Amino acid sequence: MNLKLRLCIIILIICTSLQAQSVFEDVENTVQDLVFISEGFITPGAEASSFQSSAAWVDNAHSLGLFETKISLHFNTLFTPSSKRSFEVSNSDFNNFIIRNGSSSAIIPSALGGETSTFFDFTIGDEPNELQAFEGVQQSVLFHPFLQASVGLWKKTEVTLRYSPRIPIEDAAYNIYGIGLKHNLNQYSSKEENPESLQYAIAASYARFDLSIKLDAFTIDNPDDTETTTLLEVDGMEIASNSMLFQLITSKKLKQFEFMGNLGITVSDYDFSLNGQESQFLSILNQLVEKIDTQKTAIRGEIGVSYHFSKWSLSHILTVGRFTNSNLAVMYRL
Repeated sequence: MNLKLRLCIIILIICTSLQAQSVFEDVENTVQDLVFISEGFITPGAEASSFQSSAAWVDNAHSLGLFETKISLHFNTLFTPSSKRSFEVSNSDFNNFIIRNGSSSAIIPSALGGETSTFFDFTIGDEPNELQAFEGVQQSVLFHPFLQASVGLWKKTEVTLRYSPRIPIEDAAYNIYGIGLKHNLNQYSSKEENPESLQYAIAASYARFDLSIKLDAFTIDNPDDTETTTLLEVDGMEIASNSMLFQLITSKKLKQFEFMGNLGITVSDYDFSLNGQESQFLSILNQLVEKIDTQKTAIRGEIGVSYHFSKWSLSHILTVGRFTNSNLAVMYRL
């Protein structure tokens, strides 16, 4: 059964005493407007989470010895450009929503943005309703610590695991986990191995980033029974980013320093859902949100430097692409 038919059946059951066709059109238009706003709100946050979760997987092109282990603590700092913290909407974008105070357009926050005073007015049947534009995490810089462990395998290959616990920020919380593989290419050269020779490697990794955002509750009342029945209530959203990263890496060691550069391509897919009081309308809204085109492909580059002493290393890696991410790490070889 398609979404329009399901929506029509629900409206006819709930609003039998009203002009059902008019109410159906109002609710359908409102849901479409919510999907439009949700897409503009969610997408920058999903892109940022994908970018940050796939940053700094490697610090050099060398490979660990067989079963050699490296433990590291990382601190990501993602800088969000102003263009990703807000987006513009106009009355012509909407079917039912009207920007309050007679404005024809407005700048409203994305998930990376801050507070807003923009309201949208709309009607369901003859009942007036309002929606305040969603507010973001209010952070121009996002900090993200995580743990990473790498183990050397056969054929100069190493596996890396990444994890962070659930971390709260303002009205949001996030966590990350992932796995990666790196394979050194110098072993295929006929030249004698030299620790300070230019090293090459390829790598592939998968990262999952889960972000929960709490929103000011938004409700649509049943025009037939405004005191007891709510047609729709939304009070939060979930963003799950799944990213695959493929990299070509080179590095060179000069005494205690090691310099690294890599070029990578990221293929990401996002899952969105809205939270709130369980209802048929929320279910339909989430089915429409799921239809948003969420697959993104992006090129990004990294440069880094490490300082090695004893079994310890300090590193800094800068990732540049749609965003800029700075990663500081402390590493220890077992």
